[in-house]
Amino acid sequence: MKAKTSFPVALWIASVASGCAQMRTVSAQDLAIQNAQGLKLLVVAESPSPAVRIVLPGRATSDRTIEVLFPEHVTAVRHGRTGAEQLYMFSRRLTDDRLPWRRIASSLEYERELPGAIHLLARATLEEDGVRFHYEFTNGSAVAYDMIYAVTDPRLTSIFTIRASSVRTCIMLTASICLPRSRQAG
Repeated sequence: MKAKTSFPVALWIASVASGCAQMRTVSAQDLAIQNAQGLKLLVVAESPSPAVRIVLPGRATSDRTIEVLFPEHVTAVRHGRTGAEQLYMFSRRLTDDRLPWRRIASSLEYERELPGAIHLLARATLEEDGVRFHYEFTNGSAVAYDMIYAVTDPRLTSIFTIRASSVRTCIMLTASICLPRSRQAG
């Protein structure tokens, strides 16, 4: 008998956010949520793999300052093994496998099947003070996993240019993301 196991994982990126909508499946071009402060969350329609864009208040919807690979990859470790295997990797290659995104309240989400009968539900929720990224894995196989991990990759450009002269660089929205000097460009 196969036991189904779920592994919820969440990542929080703070800024300033919230929103609302009705549950429905629509094309990526129609998926956008905006909060009272003007922060927007939308699906990157031109991306062949799942990605969302966070648009700061007062900026055009086309502003690519913050794009998030959602997820960038998924890695798993089978029970009793030490080596990890990659179940998914973000790709810019065009495929016919477009995901059916849904908008539910203040969230954008999709579901997909990964190798090994692993089901992934990925959700980005626009909240009052940021965007929460949530992954839920359901194991539909007889294989047990000690760990399944999804890596969310925020790509920051434009106004977030990093100065190598700084000892630390902090990106201030409502909270901060600090990079140690060794990870800075320059």
